[in-house]
Amino acid sequence: MSESKNNSTSFVLLTCNETKRNNVIKELKSIPHISDVIPVQGIYDVLVQINIPHEQIRNMVNTKIRYIDGVNSTLTLIDSN
Repeated sequence: MSESKNNSTSFVLLTCNETKRNNVIKELKSIPHISDVIPVQGIYDVLVQINIPHEQIRNMVNTKIRYIDGVNSTLTLIDSN
């Protein structure tokens, strides 16, 4: 998928239920505009890369990502360029 001029790269760090992490990753990969899903270790469990306009980030996180069964919390990082 090519990135539109209006799109920007944002990242979302997730904490999730350890027993549901694989299902969370599978569901994230099925969401349009998510370009990468990376399991990580540390305070957060999953790093998600999203390529959509800034104006759409909040809606995607609030209506799609946060409602995946097993997601406990999110931290969104938006490209400031």
